[in-house]
Amino acid sequence: MANAHKSIVRQGRMYRFSIEDTDYDAFIWQAKSKFSGRVMGQPQVPQCTARTAILVRDTLAAWMGTESTKKPAS
Repeated sequence: MANAHKSIVRQGRMYRFSIEDTDYDAFIWQAKSKFSGRVMGQPQVPQCTARTAILVRDTLAAWMGTESTKKPAS
């Protein structure tokens, strides 16, 4: 029996936000009555779920903002 690989295709929208002159893209999709999202290219950022896409975007941006303040100065 051959190994079957299932691929997941999500339809969603890209939302952009900036923190300290750095642009980020969040991919946000709807699953039933809730929205979920991730920051593209940032695997350390956990997936977020909320009642609206804007709340997901704002939560991801807030998480990125708090993480950027934790980074030590070079």
